[in-house]
Amino acid sequence: MTPSAPEGQALRDALASRLMDKSRAMSRFETRELLVEAAEAITAAQADLDTLRRQLAEVARENDHLRASLANSGSPCAYCNLPREDWPTCPSGFPGCARADDAMLCPHVGVELATSDERDALAEMAGEAMAQRVFIRALYEATAADLVRSERERATADSRTREAEARAERAEAHAARVAEHRAAEVAARRASDAEVVRLSKVIDRLSADLHAARTTLETTP
Repeated sequence: MTPSAPEGQALRDALASRLMDKSRAMSRFETRELLVEAAEAITAAQADLDTLRRQLAEVARENDHLRASLANSGSPCAYCNLPREDWPTCPSGFPGCARADDAMLCPHVGVELATSDERDALAEMAGEAMAQRVFIRALYEATAADLVRSERERATADSRTREAEARAERAEAHAARVAEHRAAEVAARRASDAEVVRLSKVIDRLSADLHAARTTLETTP
């Protein structure tokens, strides 16, 4: 049960008095530490009190709902055991009896139930929207990943193609140089062969001239 304002004030005064009595025998540091602990304890107690109040309010709402539901059910009266069909003959008066008072909670409960249903429907719609958003996000990320992978694969293929073209160009250039070198070798060999033939002819002619000169010298007296 929540203490009344005078009772709460009396408790606070008693706590302050005990703290003052205790602080007289303590140092300033110990007093400050004690005050900090007291403040934390008061804050925690206030939080617990707020929690209890919220829980009490929730229990009261649930109790109102149960009372209204029971009052409008087909069961006998929870107060006088009078059957529902004899409700208007209640000795306590109708309306005005406890069951009638409980039944008056129905509009409020009905509104709460409708609001709760709408809230649940909205929560369900929000959940579905969130699920769709997550799915779309996942699809987008997967598509983006596929695009990035495709771009990387295309870049790799382009790089390999350029490398292959460069190798082909180098091979063609090397083949051209080899062919040119071979052509030069063939031309040089042909020129060398022609020079050998020319020199052979010169040597043959010189040999003939030398032989003729020897013959002339031998026949001359």
